[in-house]
Amino acid sequence: MAECVMMVTYLSNVLSTKSTINSPFELLYGVKPTPPEILKVFGEVGVITTKDKIQAKLTNQGTT
Repeated sequence: MAECVMMVTYLSNVLSTKSTINSPFELLYGVKPTPPEILKVFGEVGVITTKDKIQAKLTNQGTT
């Protein structure tokens, strides 16, 4: 639960709103924040792995 609260707080400080052009992070530190690697572009295709006990090396390892 604490990790969820930390992530929401971080994202709310990094993202700008319609009323302000700069984010709170940028207003405080004077530099643009770097987005975390966890965030993905909306609509990006993801691959879900399919785990079998015996799996060939050259076949697809997951489904999109």
